[in-house]
This record gives sequence, structure tokens and C-alpha cells, in this order.
Amino acid sequence: MIVVDRHAHLIGKPQWISEAAYMPLAQIWAAKEPDRKPEMILPKLLNGIADGTGGKMFLDNMDAAGVDISFLLASDVWIRNNGQEPPIPFEKQLEELAEVQQAHKDRLYVWVYVDPRRPKALELFSRAIDEYGFKGCGEISAEGFRLDDDLIQPMFKKCADSGIPIDIHIRSGMGLTTFGSDVSINNASHPEHVKKLAKRYPELKIFIAHSGYSSWWQAVIQTALECPNCYLDLSDWNYDLPNMAEFVAKLAAMRDSVGAERIFFSSDQISGPRFCGEKSTLPQWVNFFKTLPEQAPNYGYHFTRKEVDLILGGNAQRLFKLPSPAKK
Repeated sequence: MIVVDRHAHLIGKPQWISEAAYMPLAQIWAAKEPDRKPEMILPKLLNGIADGTGGKMFLDNMDAAGVDISFLLASDVWIRNNGQEPPIPFEKQLEELAEVQQAHKDRLYVWVYVDPRRPKALELFSRAIDEYGFKGCGEISAEGFRLDDDLIQPMFKKCADSGIPIDIHIRSGMGLTTFGSDVSINNASHPEHVKKLAKRYPELKIFIAHSGYSSWWQAVIQTALECPNCYLDLSDWNYDLPNMAEFVAKLAAMRDSVGAERIFFSSDQISGPRFCGEKSTLPQWVNFFKTLPEQAPNYGYHFTRKEVDLILGGNAQRLFKLPSPAKK
């Protein structure tokens, strides 16, 4: 059995992130105590997500959880963060990620999303795919534009023409916000917009990141039913592990509707000391699936070992032609 985490994030250095990205969270933490200022919190937040060791901390975390391969999604958040570039520009970050991917062949695979509003966005994206050997496009967050806007169509067309899969953030919340206030179709991350995109480019493999967690999971199922080129990404559903009965029921609904063959284990695992090692929930998330055939009957459902093996990594191995993991 192979375990593939199809949705994770590796931050190499604190300087990969602009202060604007984490200032809202720093303000929240600073407000908890008098005399505490956001500027005091920011370094801890940024250092807390940085691996700083060329992927070693992240890989150690994978090993502890029993994950063989991880897909690393590198997202350009330049405009979302008030147009503030991080100290290490995104273009340089991609060069460093290419080195990490080269150093850890067959274990780490990089995907990249370049904001289409960035000057020469398609040129940078093409370089990442064609020269650096990145494997996909994502995680795309449609914030400030929509998936049918003209400015992003060249990127979609390149992916469709070249067989490059894409990953789109479809969750009722953006960035650091877990739950969005607008769960209507007016939200650019609503599954309805993915449905239109999938029908416009039927040859495009689309991964629905987060599978609509938590408000849109039924709409995501309907999208996947109508669009066979869409796949379900289970990242962030680990938040529902404390409510096991409800999650098993929803997972069974996904399986019964679209088939286990289109469901992919994903974690949204983040690098750095704040999220790896003892603070990581990745081992519990992997173990949930490994024990699902035994545990599901306790909640009135049934999952076969074959279905679980497909979700954990068999589907990714088949679709992306991944090598079998080396014996450790």
C-alpha cells in the first residue's frame, strides 16, 4: 500500500511570506493580552511555518505519519496580501522549490499557481512547468477574480493542452479564514464555478481542494457527478475527526456518488515547528483511513480495504504514474 498526500504546503524560509499575509492573525493574537503588539507576534508566526532545512522537517513528519509521497502546492499570494511581495520574491521561491524537488525525487512533487494578474504570469508559470519540472497547477484561489475571467484562461488552456492537472480552492473560507460568511454562488469559490470550468475544458483534470468543506460538500458531489474530469480532495476534512459519525456518513456519500476511484487522501499539512512533529495531526489522519474498514461498521457504513487503499494512494499512483515507495 502506498500513501500519497495530494495536498500539502512547504515553506522553506520565513522570508517566503510577506508580513501582510500574517498580520491579521498577529493582530488577533496580540489582542488577547494587554501591551502585546502584532509586531511582537509576527516573527513567531513566520518562523513557526518555515522548514528551514530543505524539507527535512517536513519529510521527518511524513515518515512519522507513514506518508510515502507529498504534493507541495506553491501559491502566489502577492495581490491578495495587499500587493506586498515577500522578502524573497515568489520567482526565487520557485527556484528553491525546484531544488527541493530535485533533492527528494519520488517523494516530493511541486505544483505551482501564479496569480494571473502578476506581470508575465504565464511566462513564469510555463517556466515552472517546462524548465523546473513542476507537476501541476495549484492551489488556485479565485479571490478578486472568477474562474471564467479572461485573464486566467491562458493558464487553463496551457494546462488543458499539456495534460497538467489543476487544484482549485473550493471551501467556504479563504486563506486564514476557515469559514466564509458568504456561502452563496456569489462566492468565487463556490463549486458551481468549477462545474462551468470543467465543462468548458473537459480534457482538464480538476482537483476540488477541500471538497467544499464544510458548507458545500453536497454541491461538490453534484459537480463531480456532472463532470467526470473532477476529483475530490479531502484536505481539511480532518477537522471533523472529533465528529467521527458525521464525517464517516459524508465520506460514504462521496464514495457512493462518485466512486472511491475519484477520492484522494489530502491533508493541507503545513511545514514548520508549529505544525510538524508532536503538533502534527497527520498521523491521526492517516490512521483514520487505515482503520476505516474496521471502524466504519460502528457508524453503520462499510468500506472495503481496496477502497481505502485507492483513496490513500492508489488513485494518485495510477493517475500520476508514481513509482512504488522504496523500502525503508
